[in-house]
Amino acid sequence: MAINLADRSSQPLYKEVEQEIMHCLARGEWKPGDRLPSEQVLADRFGVAVFTLRAGVQKLAEAGILLRRQGKGTFVALHRTRPYRNQYLRIYSADGMKANWDRELVSVAKASANEEIANVLRLGEGVAARAIYQVLFMLRSGGSVVGYVESAMSAKLFRGVTESLLRDTVDNLYAVFQESFGVNVIGIEEHVRATTAGRLGARRIAINASDPVLRVERVAYTYNDMPVEYRRYNVRADRYYYCFAPDS
Repeated sequence: MAINLADRSSQPLYKEVEQEIMHCLARGEWKPGDRLPSEQVLADRFGVAVFTLRAGVQKLAEAGILLRRQGKGTFVALHRTRPYRNQYLRIYSADGMKANWDRELVSVAKASANEEIANVLRLGEGVAARAIYQVLFMLRSGGSVVGYVESAMSAKLFRGVTESLLRDTVDNLYAVFQESFGVNVIGIEEHVRATTAGRLGARRIAINASDPVLRVERVAYTYNDMPVEYRRYNVRADRYYYCFAPDS
């Protein structure tokens, strides 16, 4: 159905294009891997000029939500085909390179979310609403453990998570979310803390409880700013640091 975005608000029209495409994605009109209609078709549908439509599409492509392929069109991005496999990773090793480690699955367990996780994931009240999957990965580099990752996700969204599903994939977890559960992560929010390993971290990483650890707390979001996963990286602070480098 054709609409006229120019009648909606005073913000730039390309922003209206971005928002309208995001609404279409949230409704499932185009799914990951789908090709969008041509620029002219979308421009006619939204009541804007082609160059305005193109500007809005370009912003979504820069955000990694859409993928433009020369001569083939514009597609809803798949995490496994995005230009940067570790698109959201902002942890770097001491040599200045983005962290590159082997991920070893330790456990997947169903549990009830505590207040912190329930609030972050907006799970609501009740036993069923607060059911989550807790996942633990160890991070190895050069054969030694350098950190670990704790992940919590709603059991309602990720029904049927199994150890084999997470262990057997070489893709990042967001590709698994997208392809196995239809959950498309389009953005993150992170908080970085300096802390010590503590007794649990010391056992996992084989360092002293008082040794420094870099902790990165990440919330992943899908459309409409809906949180879908809460993740905590805990890595050796003597080997890694955090750097927000959006163009890397």
